[in-house]
Amino acid sequence: MLIDTHCHINIMIKKDFDVPLPENFKELTQTILEECNSVDVTKIINVGTSKQESLNCITLAQNFK
Repeated sequence: MLIDTHCHINIMIKKDFDVPLPENFKELTQTILEECNSVDVTKIINVGTSKQESLNCITLAQNFK
């Protein structure tokens, strides 16, 4: 088991910074999480860098274990 202690999935799934997540964020995030799991990364700490990006991180945390 590996833990990524500093990640920005909220930024990886968007074209622009400091905007809300796209409507298809669940599908895009799931793809990233599957790739992480394939290399034994099972926990991720996602970091917000602004108010909007912190809100995006909360949304991700509410939708993914």
